[in-house]
Amino acid sequence: LALGDFATANRLGADLAVGRATTKHLYDRLKAAQTDEAKRIAAALILVNTPELSTAVFDNQYSQNYRGCESSAEGGIKTCGSLPPNFMSATSTAVAQKEQLILRKWRYAEDYLTTTLMPWIKQKPDDVEAPKALHFLITTKRVVGKPSREAFQLLHKLYPTSEWAKKTKYYY
Repeated sequence: LALGDFATANRLGADLAVGRATTKHLYDRLKAAQTDEAKRIAAALILVNTPELSTAVFDNQYSQNYRGCESSAEGGIKTCGSLPPNFMSATSTAVAQKEQLILRKWRYAEDYLTTTLMPWIKQKPDDVEAPKALHFLITTKRVVGKPSREAFQLLHKLYPTSEWAKKTKYYY
């Protein structure tokens, strides 16, 4: 989803939606989307609504940076060692390494979810998913500082009486 491989997302979407009654409609939205932009928005909505699908970004030593997990005392991201699976071919490993380079260039929530969803919400404030997406952007603790404050202000400006604004009392 984060890399825009919508063909794979469409192929796996039905399986990923199993057991996810509250987000199944988002997988349906992705499958029904007709343009790359609509698919990108649908993908971001899935990711913001399902933090367990966070991207895993590996550094050159195959340490995994868990996006959305708590930080260490030094302010770094929690990591653990992990090697590529032995069953991956050299070609698959090379493709995965190329994807990891792309993912390492941005911080997951701040650079991907925020820059995808915030402009969309400003353009499509009537979309039923917008206030919920803002709530989850703020409360997942993956977005901090200015992006969180901006999402909070937008949520309370556009949807002041929504259940999502009522549930979102702070941005920090």
